[in-house]
Amino acid sequence: MKFDTIIIGGGLSGLTAGITLAEHGQKCLMVSAGQSALHFFAGSFELLGAEGNPIAAIASLPAAHPYAKIGADKVAQMAELVKPMFAAMNVDLVGETACNHRRVTPVGLLKPAWLTLSEMATAADGSMPWKNVTIVNIKGFLDFNAGFVAANLAKQGVKAEIVEVTTPQLAALRRNPSEMRATNIAKALVGEALAAFAAEVNKAVGSATEAVLLPAVVGINGDEACSELLKALNKPAKLIATLPPSVAGIRLQRAMQQRFQRLGGTILQGDAVVKGNFVGNRLAGVFTDNHGDREFVADNFILATGNFVTHGLASTRDGVYEPALGVDVDCIADRYQWTAPDIFSHQPFMSFGVAADAQLRVSKEGKTVENLYATGNVLSGIDAVKNGCQTGVSLITGLCAAHEIIK
Repeated sequence: MKFDTIIIGGGLSGLTAGITLAEHGQKCLMVSAGQSALHFFAGSFELLGAEGNPIAAIASLPAAHPYAKIGADKVAQMAELVKPMFAAMNVDLVGETACNHRRVTPVGLLKPAWLTLSEMATAADGSMPWKNVTIVNIKGFLDFNAGFVAANLAKQGVKAEIVEVTTPQLAALRRNPSEMRATNIAKALVGEALAAFAAEVNKAVGSATEAVLLPAVVGINGDEACSELLKALNKPAKLIATLPPSVAGIRLQRAMQQRFQRLGGTILQGDAVVKGNFVGNRLAGVFTDNHGDREFVADNFILATGNFVTHGLASTRDGVYEPALGVDVDCIADRYQWTAPDIFSHQPFMSFGVAADAQLRVSKEGKTVENLYATGNVLSGIDAVKNGCQTGVSLITGLCAAHEIIK
C-alpha cells in the first residue's frame, strides 16, 4: 500500500508530525511498537530548562543540539503552533514561549516549564500562589509521597497539611496492593465513585485551607473527570503528577492518537519496522515485524522511535546503532568514554543519537537520505536531563519535519 508519509514510532514526536501532516491532507501510516514515553509524562512540556526566555537560551546550546541546527527563529515559530494543535483536541495548556513558568514536581519542587496542563499545579512567578494548602492522598496509594511534597513546599513558605481519604470503591482496590496504581484508581474514579471521592475530600479539608493539592489520578479517558472533580470541591484545587504510569500522559497519548485517526491516519499498533528498502539516496519502502515480505511504500518517512529507553537506539560491545533502518549514529567510538565515573555528572551516552542535518534529514553510510527525517529523542546532541528539553525537542522537531515535508 502506498502512503504520502510513513512515521516510524508512535510517541509524542511521531504523533505531532502525523497530526500536522494529516491536517494538511496527507495520507499517513504510523508504525508503533508499543507504549511511548508519554507514560512518564509529568503534566508539563519543557522547551528548555532555563530561567526566563527559553528561546534566548538556545544561543548557549552546543552546535550539535537539534535546536541549534534548526535555529532559534524556527524553534520559536514552531513553538507557537503547539497550543493550537492541542486546543483542537480539547487539551487546555497554560504557559507562554517567551517566558518559562514553574511546575510542581511529584516531590514538591518547582522546576521550569514551558506549557502545562491547566489542571496541574504551577507557580507563574516562581513562587506558590498559596500560603496554606491541604495535600490529599488516597489511603494505600504509595506512588505519591505527600510528605516529600509538604517538606519541599515548606521551603517555599507554604504550610501544608496532609490528609488521607478513601471510599468503598477505592478500598476495594486496596485489597491487592498491585491494584493501587494511578491508572487503576483513575478507572475507578468515575461517575458516582468520583462524586463520593469529592465528598470525602471536602469533609477532610479544613476551613483555613486556601487550596487543595491532589495526586493526578483522575481523567484517564478524557478531561471531563478532572473538571468534574475540581468543580465538586469546596476549595480551589490543582493536581500534582505521581510516579509513572502517568494518567495525564496516557490521556494525552489517546487524544493524539484519536486526532490522528479522525484526520484519516492509519496506525499499525504493536508492530515495528525492521528493514528499509533504500534506492540510491532515497528510502523507497519499509518492512515490519508483523507483515513479513509486505513492503509499505511512501514518498517520505519520519524516524521517531526515541532513544535507548524506547529501543530507538541499541548498543553492543562494538558500538551504538539504530536498529530499524541502520542509519548513521553520532557516538563516541571508545565505549569506556560513554559514561562518567560520577553518576550525577554529565553522561556522554545521553547525547548519542541519529545524525541529522538542519532539515532533520538523516544519513546512511555518510550520504544524506533525501526523504527520511528524524525527530524527537532518537536525534543526537540532546542531553534531556542537563538541558531540560526532552518533550520540547519531540514537539518542535516533529513539527519541523512535517513542515519540511509539506512545504
